[in-house]
Amino acid sequence: MGVSASWRCEAPAMLVSAEVRQACEDDQGVVLRVRRSSSPLTHEAHIGSGVQLGIDLLRPDDWVGLSVASADPASEMLLGVLAGQRAAEDLRALLKAEHECPPAPRELAIEPGDVEVWQRVAAVDGLDRWLQLSLDQSLVDAERGISRARAAMSLPTRSAARDVVVGEALRLARRAAAGVVVYLRELGCRPVSAQLEAALDRLVDGYATLAAEVAGADRQLASVVTAWRVARDRLSSGQVGLPAATTAAARGTGRPYGYEALGDKVLRASLIDPRQLPARVVALAREPGVPEVSVSGAGPGLVRVRVSAGRRALDRWVEQRLMVRLLDRRVAESHSHGLLTIAEPSHDGVGYFEGTLPLLGADLDNLRVDVYDPLSDLPPAATDADEGLWEARRAVAFLAGWRSLVARAQVWPETAAPARDLAALAVQLLSAGGVERPAFPGGPTAAELRSPASVAAQQLFGKLVDDEPGDEQGATAGAGRLLVAELAAADAMGEVGSD
Repeated sequence: MGVSASWRCEAPAMLVSAEVRQACEDDQGVVLRVRRSSSPLTHEAHIGSGVQLGIDLLRPDDWVGLSVASADPASEMLLGVLAGQRAAEDLRALLKAEHECPPAPRELAIEPGDVEVWQRVAAVDGLDRWLQLSLDQSLVDAERGISRARAAMSLPTRSAARDVVVGEALRLARRAAAGVVVYLRELGCRPVSAQLEAALDRLVDGYATLAAEVAGADRQLASVVTAWRVARDRLSSGQVGLPAATTAAARGTGRPYGYEALGDKVLRASLIDPRQLPARVVALAREPGVPEVSVSGAGPGLVRVRVSAGRRALDRWVEQRLMVRLLDRRVAESHSHGLLTIAEPSHDGVGYFEGTLPLLGADLDNLRVDVYDPLSDLPPAATDADEGLWEARRAVAFLAGWRSLVARAQVWPETAAPARDLAALAVQLLSAGGVERPAFPGGPTAAELRSPASVAAQQLFGKLVDDEPGDEQGATAGAGRLLVAELAAADAMGEVGSD
């Protein structure tokens, strides 16, 4: 049972509301939740010790949610950093006091300090969750670890909170190390942009910082530092060359991550719901209205479902939980369920998830196919016309298109064509039903993107190559600055321009 409470703060920009819940029948303590209006591109990142920080990727310099499952020394310290010491003290008093159920309403004052390093942790995790671009997953995981390492350095040494955050940073950085080393070794064979070189230098510096936190030598962390030293020496000496095979492979990372046609065998297709799975598990189409799931005959009474795999290094739990179901579009009635499994890459190098399901009398012409995670908090959409589904698809299309545009403008400013790319993005978002209607809650309108002369477009253009935080939608500076993996993907495109 819960009660509403208000949070107040001297800073007007931080006026928020909150829900305070007291666990009355078990030992779960107090949970605090803060909510403000936000876009579909929100994510709650686990900071440590049950503390979750929510962020909206369109406005990453203002967090939109904070929850604390219980109070211990680590979570209290993290809460003090994120919401201010007064809020942490009120929480401690609330836990220690005797209460009836439900507890009395409370007012907690939020007075956060410098929390950009923590917002960066949440933003990187959020981009890992929502950004549908062809990214090197090892670089993404490495930055998830290093962002935590830098945030941990702001905490007192020998504190429980610092130990918790550093521990998670080490786990992520070590897991990514082998892939980062492979990337750096290949990088030493071709020229790179100054922006990417600086970003990699900062990333590897984070590995060195983490290594200093470990007692004794750490081979995984050290391997990244060594590989970068060798690659940077080659870059500095000018002993680089880009073989044709490497060029093709690098430019191949910009391959459209959309629908792969199966020729005459395709009988039906459906839309993927990006709210169901992390980004890059399956290959989402660039265009919000382009379906990704294909269905073909697999024998009497059977159909084969296929969807292109993304570029994410899959954890075993993802592979074991990728489900598919057949629905009757007319009545949203489920006919059969099955498990999708990863198939061997085809001759064109494209990987697939596949599954064979019985039709059980379903009418093939009215068949909808859902690919989903059965443990998702959100049930899969019943129809392709579901408004929430379309809002989510337009949101991820905007996020990918906008950040890819900005990355190219920063890495290859002499060949970037932001006006053209922004106009193309507007065409994608016109499926929202009009040029004046926001493509999704909190997002821009197609008219704002389509007209370079508009105030909104000028605001979007204004910060393309700037490194200062701004208020524009889809901020790519401050806590939301480009990932190393985004710069790497844009760098690999060379002078190809728009992919």
